[in-house]
Amino acid sequence: MTVPRRHCRCYELAYKAMLDARDGVADFIAPASGADRLTLVHGLFHHHRQRIPHAWIETPDDHVLDVVTNQRTPLDEYYARMDATIERRYSLEEAAQLMLEHSHFGPWPAS
Repeated sequence: MTVPRRHCRCYELAYKAMLDARDGVADFIAPASGADRLTLVHGLFHHHRQRIPHAWIETPDDHVLDVVTNQRTPLDEYYARMDATIERRYSLEEAAQLMLEHSHFGPWPAS
């Protein structure tokens, strides 16, 4: 069995995870838990003395889903451990509009 490659696909995977949550097929959040209140985040994290562009999802119960590692971590712990900084936050509707406008999953230029 082949395992799908997740590395270098964070923007795509984060956007698709938001769609899955909206459609009730995500395993990281129950639809009744506020899937409509997920936030797509584009930012940077520290890795081997470099700032790396990355995308992740913040949940309404103050967790982060890192779509590359498929790990759900408390928000404060994730930001501290990854030395993550936020560049932009998007609702699913905002992300969908930008994805259609730019024909890619991100990152998108500031408007």
